[in-house]
Amino acid sequence: MLKPQIWIWRGEYTGYLKMTSEEDWKILEDTYRKFILDFAEVAQESKVEIFCIGTELEQFIIHRPEYWSRLISE
Repeated sequence: MLKPQIWIWRGEYTGYLKMTSEEDWKILEDTYRKFILDFAEVAQESKVEIFCIGTELEQFIIHRPEYWSRLISE
């Protein structure tokens, strides 16, 4: 399994990550999409059996479910 992990300043729990504006959400979505799709390519090339697209990102998922549906499809 390949499981990319983001780390937040001072080891804060990633599940609390949420943005305060639509602009910030878009920046996070764009950068996270690139981050994950780059790793997805590595996983595919390496024939990894399981690829994890998100770990402990509860608030991100709760606030942006459409984003996650699109990312899963990609």
